[in-house]
Amino acid sequence: MVNRYTTDGGSRENLNKGTIPGDAVFSAVDFSTGDDPWPNFKLQKEFNAPGKSPPLSTEFYTGWLTHWGEHIANTDATVTASYLERILSKNGSAVLYMAHGGTNFGFYSGANTGADETDYKPDLTSYDYVRKFPIFLG
Repeated sequence: MVNRYTTDGGSRENLNKGTIPGDAVFSAVDFSTGDDPWPNFKLQKEFNAPGKSPPLSTEFYTGWLTHWGEHIANTDATVTASYLERILSKNGSAVLYMAHGGTNFGFYSGANTGADETDYKPDLTSYDYVRKFPIFLG
């Protein structure tokens, strides 16, 4: 059996736009790591068949990306672990994004923009989440 799911931001508007009706595709939520997960899981449950909505954070961020020109983004592992514990302590589940760093061969890391797509912010080509060593560009 292959499980299929959609992931949408933890708002009714996002779930209305991204959910596939019926019980063949599970609707999951995505929210900020520091948010209280349980209101999001309660909303998620409304968009799934009765009895088929385990609390699942499909993108639990263990760190954050850095845009060109910004200071390297860092997160506190103790704080991140405490937020994860809020999910796990009540039998919830989370997919860690990213469980370890990574790179972007081919320079397809993408970018972020503002609401009107004018504030272009290219991402660094590496996901060095919680990196503790300097980059050598020698």
